[in-house]
Amino acid sequence: MIHGDNMEKTPGNVYQLTVLRKTDIGYILTDQEQEFFLHNNESFSKTICVDDTVDAFLYYDNQGRIAATLSTPNLVLGLPARLKVVSINTNLGVFMDMGISKDILFSKDDLPLNQAEWPHVGDIIFVKMIHKNRLTAKVVNKIDIHSDQEVPLKTEVSGIIHNIGHAGLNILTDDNVWIFVHRSMFKEAVWIGKRVDVVVTNQSEKGYSGSMIKQKESKMVDDEILFYNI
Repeated sequence: MIHGDNMEKTPGNVYQLTVLRKTDIGYILTDQEQEFFLHNNESFSKTICVDDTVDAFLYYDNQGRIAATLSTPNLVLGLPARLKVVSINTNLGVFMDMGISKDILFSKDDLPLNQAEWPHVGDIIFVKMIHKNRLTAKVVNKIDIHSDQEVPLKTEVSGIIHNIGHAGLNILTDDNVWIFVHRSMFKEAVWIGKRVDVVVTNQSEKGYSGSMIKQKESKMVDDEILFYNI
């Protein structure tokens, strides 16, 4: 989403800015009130001239300063997106690729206390951007994402474990359907971002619920295959 010049510039959004001047290491962009630095590395060898108008994403650099990039972000304020986990820092949280040179942090403050339930590198998670003195990622909730998609009972669907609570799991399908799985309805190791299969077993005014435990018949077949492969 590209914003015009008639609003306060907030990191986390793309704005149309004017090239004010060239420096040895980059460019100075302006909205006629504020100035923003665009490093040469963030211009991606695009031909830029003074007085040109460019679409620039504003973010905080490693020193906490507001900087600009011409790279197109995968996540902006107000538009949730699915991002990939690219690294883990046990002291900070997990970092996710948002399409620019700097990854966005999914803070440990918003992750389970049990680090075994943290996302793994390569996992895809549906997140929104939060701006509080810095840009961070946080999982979306039912207010952010709603789907009118109907899922027939006894249907098996695939989804991502979205959050883990004392009562169980919330799974979000690729069609943005929420499915609750009670702790008694799964036995495998779980973590946020893990893709799982769940059978939808019930629907109420609160939404869908399901089970990740295979039916008895299915388990017998699996055991038989395992026996013949020993």
